Amino acid sequence: MVVNASGVSSNGINFTVIETLSITSLSPISGVVGSEVAIAGTGFGATQGSSTITLNGTTVPVASWTDTNIIANVPSGASSGPFSVTVNGQNVNSPAFTVTTLPAGWLDGDVGSVGIAGSASYANGTFTVQASGAQISGTSDQMHFVYQPLSGDGTIVARVVSAQGSNYPEAGVMIRETLDAASTNGYANYQSSVVFFSYRGSTGGSTTLQSGVNIGLPYWVKLVRSGSSFIAYSSYNGTTWAQTGTSQTITMAQAVYIGLAVCSQDNTTLATATFDNVSVSSSTSLAPVITNVSATTGSIGSQVEISGSGFGNSQNGGLVTLNNVPVTINAWTSTTIVITIPTGAVSGYLVVSVAPSMNDSNPVYFTVTSQPLPSSWLDQDVGPVQYGGSATYTNGAFTVNGSGLQIGGTSDQMHFVFQSLQGDGTIVARVVSTSGSTYTQAGAMIRETLDPSATYAFVGYQQSQLECLWDRTTTGGSTSVPGCNNAGLPYWLKLVRSGSTFSGYASPDGNTWTQLGSAQTISMAQTVYVGLAVSSNTAGGLPAALATATFDNVSINSTALPAPVMTSVSATTGSIGGTVAINGSGFGASQNGSLVLLNDAPVTINTWSNTSISITIPTGATSGYLAVAVAPMMNDSNAVLFTVTANPLPTPWLDQDVGPVQYGGSATYTNGTFTVNGSGLQIYGTSDQMHFVYQSLQGNGTIVARVVSASGSTYTQAGAMIRETLDPRATSAFVGYQATDLECLWDRATTGGSTSIPGCHNAGLPYWLKLVRGGSSFSGYASPDGNTWTQVGSAQTISMAQTVYVGLAVSSNTAGGLPAALATGTLDNVLITLGTTPFVTGLSPTLGTVGTSVMITGSSFGATQGTSTVSFNGALATSITSWSDTQIIALVPTTAASGTSPVVVTVN
Repeated sequence: MVVNASGVSSNGINFTVIETLSITSLSPISGVVGSEVAIAGTGFGATQGSSTITLNGTTVPVASWTDTNIIANVPSGASSGPFSVTVNGQNVNSPAFTVTTLPAGWLDGDVGSVGIAGSASYANGTFTVQASGAQISGTSDQMHFVYQPLSGDGTIVARVVSAQGSNYPEAGVMIRETLDAASTNGYANYQSSVVFFSYRGSTGGSTTLQSGVNIGLPYWVKLVRSGSSFIAYSSYNGTTWAQTGTSQTITMAQAVYIGLAVCSQDNTTLATATFDNVSVSSSTSLAPVITNVSATTGSIGSQVEISGSGFGNSQNGGLVTLNNVPVTINAWTSTTIVITIPTGAVSGYLVVSVAPSMNDSNPVYFTVTSQPLPSSWLDQDVGPVQYGGSATYTNGAFTVNGSGLQIGGTSDQMHFVFQSLQGDGTIVARVVSTSGSTYTQAGAMIRETLDPSATYAFVGYQQSQLECLWDRTTTGGSTSVPGCNNAGLPYWLKLVRSGSTFSGYASPDGNTWTQLGSAQTISMAQTVYVGLAVSSNTAGGLPAALATATFDNVSINSTALPAPVMTSVSATTGSIGGTVAINGSGFGASQNGSLVLLNDAPVTINTWSNTSISITIPTGATSGYLAVAVAPMMNDSNAVLFTVTANPLPTPWLDQDVGPVQYGGSATYTNGTFTVNGSGLQIYGTSDQMHFVYQSLQGNGTIVARVVSASGSTYTQAGAMIRETLDPRATSAFVGYQATDLECLWDRATTGGSTSIPGCHNAGLPYWLKLVRGGSSFSGYASPDGNTWTQVGSAQTISMAQTVYVGLAVSSNTAGGLPAALATGTLDNVLITLGTTPFVTGLSPTLGTVGTSVMITGSSFGATQGTSTVSFNGALATSITSWSDTQIIALVPTTAASGTSPVVVTVN
């Protein structure tokens, strides 16, 4: 503050002008406990801080606070009176707010001559009803009734949460013509662990009782009036309904009463029942409906969008509750609500309650977890499961808990993690583990609807060691099992939809696939559901159980949403701190939440583009599958097995298993030696099973290697190979050692054709091998010293593409009933030469003095000498008397040192 006197200003002293604290409006001005109230005014402050708010002296929980608006919930125990806001010592009161016992439109009262007066209250989506009464039966009822008027047709749904206080309390939903004790009525109710449909067809007439399922609480009941027809239903989840008894014809007036009825069945005792998810719908007043949620799992603070109808144009006292606790509202329209999961929230049913009657929507089960499912993935139980399921996601792995009698028969019981699929598509997943039940089913599914009797195709693992295709071709029809494969976990599964054709496949490595049975024809709508399904599969009298399955490498591919694809990696082995380049497509222009996972753990990202990613192998990384998971769906690419080792393969060598091997192979390199571990039935027949260490070869070339040792299996195969593709059925030529003491040439001249063995050589290890490609001609050689070569059989003609793969192959070769094994081959002196390579097959003579004429035989010497040379122990021959492509005659030069040494022909 400054004083100005005669134009002269004083010193200044700070003075704070406080904004006027006021409350200008309340909306609504009455409500039940838990209902939301908007308090408008001024001077509240940008945040609550130390400010307080009470309702008639009871502290009020705050949902949001701004300078001009406070959103508060009516607290439990509050009584009618003003809201009082205190800010910085200032206090202001609102007009009086009325705390009501029941939501607007609801009434309650005793019906018939009860021994003790009943009562009813409502808070946070839950009705609590107390009642005495001898019975709701016979010719006259005694009960407490919480009701509203209904004109014409209508439906009431409620979940009976609890019923206690007497030996046989009954609680349920009722439609009755009048409030007279003898009135006609229909009553869907729970008592003594059984759901019943009771009805009185005429005023003062007797009551008929029809029994339904035998089940414990909480449980859902529903009663529908359509004209004079009344039908009762029950449900374990409020979504899948089973009719109780049969439809009954009861003549009632147009105007009736609909609501909640409770009786203690002991007129000297007061029973208490609680109900939630109470919904009343009629032709003139439809209940709110949730048609979609953006997520069924979420962490504290995450946002969820709820879509549907009948929510009301503004909140105006409405609520969204999660497990009967209000959540934070961010936006509210008639068709869309955006919420935030508040601190302290726990898993349960997500429900929209529309004011003023607090009419509830259908429920959606929501799991609060620090490991929610990725965007677009939803989950729910399908069918009448014994225990509620759940699903989480972390670092590429889905963990799914599910119970249920089976995925099979005419109706399924399972937990399903899913997203929608438009038209054709493929889902791939690796089932890593299953537990919790003797015959757990876990796999990939495409189904037409979420109804338990829907048509579907399911490729899954069933303990123990079965991968099968199951399918239901008509709604409510029986399930068939077209084919199975026998293998343990982990194992890969794939399900493909093409029009109305569905095909299932299984694989040990995600590369080599075996079809399960034949393709099945199933007519489904264009839009279906695709995802992961788990059932404890306790049909046949097994005890109810909650099974757990884990999946990784989950990939969904469709025309609309193609999955990411890795086309190449710069290495399949690497040490901690090593870098790897990943090439492919569909990675996204930037990382933006996406991951590269190695054995389900994130690696360090150096650079990211739509077609290329550079990574560093982080400290603590372990060997496993390398995959790209693209956000926000975290859709996985194909996988490449990567070995973390201090002795990685040199660039540009790669490695992988080929064919359905029994044990995963690996390869390392140190000081010039390759150590290759491989299993598999054989390198033979129409399909190979082996571990392959390779690089690409353009056109002609030669590979030389010395097989130092081979161990781990009786007939281990180890050697050098050229093959057209990495498909196990590919054309190939293989010159290899097979224990014991055989070096042979194996070749497959046509894709998927049989393998021939043109010739073998008998010698022990270590031994040298060489394989030469010249066009479509392949020749194999063996040598004790890498100098003197013996051709193994004759040259073979095999048509291959220009670009092929060349490298080292090892198989444990356990065909013929031998036990599965992991064999190890060590190879050194590995040399790959590109193009047409000169090859010496013989010398005559093999010893002589200076000036001796030596005939050198072989191949690819060239028609004329040109600039080519011949050397003896490193000394160039200066006199060459004859040169052709297959023979050279040269004199031993005077500069040649005495002793045994190789004769080397160098072409151009």
